[in-house]
Amino acid sequence: MKKRSLITLAMALLIILSVALVACSGTSFKDNPVGYNHLLDQSLSPTPKAHTITVPQAKDATPVAHLRIVGLGTPPMSFVDKYGQPLPISQPPTQYVFQAGMEQFPQGSEVVASFDLGKNNTIPRAVQISFVAGNAHPTTYAQARAIAEGFLPDDLSPQTTVQKMNNTDKCLVVSYTSATLAGLFPTQDFEGPDGGDLAKPGTVSVSFFPLLDRWTDNNGAPRGENQYVDSNADGNQVSSILITLGNKPYC
Repeated sequence: MKKRSLITLAMALLIILSVALVACSGTSFKDNPVGYNHLLDQSLSPTPKAHTITVPQAKDATPVAHLRIVGLGTPPMSFVDKYGQPLPISQPPTQYVFQAGMEQFPQGSEVVASFDLGKNNTIPRAVQISFVAGNAHPTTYAQARAIAEGFLPDDLSPQTTVQKMNNTDKCLVVSYTSATLAGLFPTQDFEGPDGGDLAKPGTVSVSFFPLLDRWTDNNGAPRGENQYVDSNADGNQVSSILITLGNKPYC
């Protein structure tokens, strides 16, 4: 009887420990809607036939002071001039995917740019940019911030923190304001943090999605990130960044 009691006690302790480990190790970071997993799903789908994607030319696209050569607020052709023709997985005329470097995804990085009309209602301009780091290009938070600011106008206010990362379910989100962006886009484009009230015109936010484990299948092919196993998401590495108008956190 004594031996049986010890076995029962040991099993009970094992169950309690297992539950505790699951509670401590689970994460629930939201995935970037146009991040690594999205691009991986697209690349594993039947590959669209190679073809030239028509990119709308900007009408009367007079250069706007303070905008980068390519970035938030610039027309689609500015991205083509820098990165080359969009990839076949693009969804014109609102979303284009570009290879950012010599290597193809998932080893190489990609840029996903989404477009809408500005205040003058004639020129499509980038309203959202996602930079997705490839497997061969680990990206630190400092590098990711520099990449993000490279897509933003040069009249930015000092950075403010919208949301701090807590290593369980919230990632780092920072915001800036830009008078240039306030002049390019209508007020309703600047979404507030809860999706209700609007943010101050000219506000732009950057959500930093942490790098979690990237799993492979039996043949070594990538299967994406496991968003629920916290096998030490590298505390100093970023999977992707999402740049949006307003100050709504996306992770």
